[in-house]
Amino acid sequence: TALICIYDARNHRRLALNAEAATGSRPVPESWAGEYAGRSGATGRHVIRGEANQLGYQSIITPGFVRGCWTAFRRLGSRRLSWPDLLSPAARLAGEGFEVYPYVAAMWRKLEGKPGYPGLLAKLRVTPDAAHVYLKPDGSIYREGDRLLQPDLACTIRRLAEAGGDDFYTGEIARAISRDLAGHGAFITPGDLQDYPVDEDRP
Repeated sequence: TALICIYDARNHRRLALNAEAATGSRPVPESWAGEYAGRSGATGRHVIRGEANQLGYQSIITPGFVRGCWTAFRRLGSRRLSWPDLLSPAARLAGEGFEVYPYVAAMWRKLEGKPGYPGLLAKLRVTPDAAHVYLKPDGSIYREGDRLLQPDLACTIRRLAEAGGDDFYTGEIARAISRDLAGHGAFITPGDLQDYPVDEDRP
């Protein structure tokens, strides 16, 4: 999710690029109507018994972050830095790892959820891939000072640096995402990725 607020000092122009996540276009299961338990007073989210709308593949929504950043770079970037130059530090941090700092460690410690908002550990354990990426081999959470390595993320960022941000939505990365989502019953289609819009508005 990305909501990018921009001030162009040369032209005294203010704008916002809205690249927030969007729901997929495949219909939700009819069974959800019978499992609906209302809305959470704490979060305002819709609550489904078993929380399939919050956990696992059917909770995934179309991500806008990459297209938001790519749009901002192409339309408003100064060109003093290239796209690969901008992505290089992120690829290095993902590949070489970094020490988990207090804010991230605190997020991992928030293990208890609430209706409509499951705890982080429940989200990370729901699929083997998520657990592999975000939990230690023994299934425990990372703590402050631990080193977190994300080699697959590094490969993805390097691919984006080479191919451009649209690859995430229409290219090699998009095809890999679509295969995985379709194979696990997610609601996002290849068309949802391809047609994802970045809206421009006034802040």
